[in-house]
Amino acid sequence: MSLQLAAVYSSSLIELLTKEQILIDRIVVYPWHTKAEINKARSCCPILLHNMPPPFVLNHPNPFDKEVMDQFKKLLTISNPDSFSMNLVCGNISTEHDKKTAPCPESQSQSQVYLNVCRNALRLKEWLQVPLALRNMGLLANDAYEYASEPLFITAVLDAVSCDFALDIAHARTSAHNLQFDLERYLRSLPLFRAREIIVSGPRLRNGIMIDTHGSLQDDDWQALDFVLARTSPQIVTLEYTGKKESLQSQLERMQTILQAI
Repeated sequence: MSLQLAAVYSSSLIELLTKEQILIDRIVVYPWHTKAEINKARSCCPILLHNMPPPFVLNHPNPFDKEVMDQFKKLLTISNPDSFSMNLVCGNISTEHDKKTAPCPESQSQSQVYLNVCRNALRLKEWLQVPLALRNMGLLANDAYEYASEPLFITAVLDAVSCDFALDIAHARTSAHNLQFDLERYLRSLPLFRAREIIVSGPRLRNGIMIDTHGSLQDDDWQALDFVLARTSPQIVTLEYTGKKESLQSQLERMQTILQAI
């Protein structure tokens, strides 16, 4: 399969696609997108589905609520994705975008979180009809699950579950900065050989803390993408930006040029 370009659903993206101002291979949708939005996305190109409906999180002792799973079945039927990715661990909320995800369960020990995530991911992997990829989370200040952003923890879970990796570069940049790791060292420590999808967006520094604001890509983000692409063999690269149409178009065009050169 050739390397594909994806972008998160937005009205700007749909307008660009409808007017044939840009071409992409996939549109990413989340559980909070409406049925009408998902159908509109499907009319343009195939779908990728990210994350379970809230309050499902892998580090919950038993997240397989019947109502949630029934809702997820409907989402799968509507979107008909050929793969599925979700967050490895639910961390603290950082932005308006992240407030649409599930709330965190009560604070748990590292060993309990590891066991919960592995058990639930294995069960979800069996339940799904498509490949599962787990996505690294970005570390925030005073995060109860700081260890979940460390490469050793991420690697241990992915090895135990034997699933794909959705490498979120913005989350990696956030974690590396807030853990006071060198970014390249941090990235090299991740299980890059498992990376099925690469996700990019623009984080920002606020009062010395790096936060994933899902902003437009800046020079450091493009450099990090180049570094990762040189060391991975992903199937999909996803731009997670839903802002101004002109900026979205220019970023997607630059990403197309990069991917075509690989």
